[in-house]
Amino acid sequence: MPSFKWETLGFAFIVTVWGLNYPVSLAGMGYSSPIWLAFFRAFSAFLAFSVVLFLFRTKERLDTRQKIIAALCGIPGSVVFFGFWLVGMQTVAPGIASVLITAYPLWMLFMSVPILGEQPGRMKAAAALSGFFGVALASNVIFDHSQNSVLADAELLISGFGFGFMNIVFKKYFRGREMLRANFWQLGGSLLPLVAWALFTEPFSVIQWNAVFVGSVLWIGVLGTAIAFTLWFILLSRYHASSMGVYMFMIIVVALVASFFLYGERINVIQLVGVAIIIVSIYVVNRSDKTAAVKREKAGSAQ
Repeated sequence: MPSFKWETLGFAFIVTVWGLNYPVSLAGMGYSSPIWLAFFRAFSAFLAFSVVLFLFRTKERLDTRQKIIAALCGIPGSVVFFGFWLVGMQTVAPGIASVLITAYPLWMLFMSVPILGEQPGRMKAAAALSGFFGVALASNVIFDHSQNSVLADAELLISGFGFGFMNIVFKKYFRGREMLRANFWQLGGSLLPLVAWALFTEPFSVIQWNAVFVGSVLWIGVLGTAIAFTLWFILLSRYHASSMGVYMFMIIVVALVASFFLYGERINVIQLVGVAIIIVSIYVVNRSDKTAAVKREKAGSAQ
């Protein structure tokens, strides 16, 4: 887990905001179609992130090739991730939806080996798989026998894959604060496809402009995307993609706690076991990263 205080606070902000994205998005879809909500999430994030980028005053600049790559990442990173997530979550039980979307750490782990050349090792791979099993237990998905649409399940899996793929591409082609510049192009590259998709499925008049809809857009767009993505990419530039993915299993813990306090849902023993497995898996990954860092330092000093 991130070691410096600001990084820990940033990580806590990300998992808290993303953990609450589900109920906030559900509230927003009560007054809009899912794709229009996805568009306004990306649009509000693009505007807010422009301000963030100005405040950071990053000196890093992207060349034309990098800008094209970043803009194309808007397809998996925002169009697929935002769009398929909101469409799929309409008909899938919350617990199952959480598990299917939260599969992206596994996608990141699997793709980091051939694309980034990362060697997660047996311990980290086992921790990632155990953490995903913990997510399934915490979400009560194993004992949830509700019938879901296979198409909706596939949409949620594709959504998580899109986000995971974008992160692997960012990790491969961008360094440090370049990721922030790339995210600007990524969000911008998603706007035209999203608005075209939205117009194709529902007229603009379907949106009911009220405090709930605007509030949900501001939450998932400004907090959940512009600010959270800023923190996420700063952390991603400093840590292995496979490790960052496993840390994100904490999102389901936040969602579970939120459901207890906001909706009065009971937490059973199985779910508590799942939470414990998630925490242990994150601890194992954290220890694995620290051990690897110590070995690198010793190897460097020996040369």
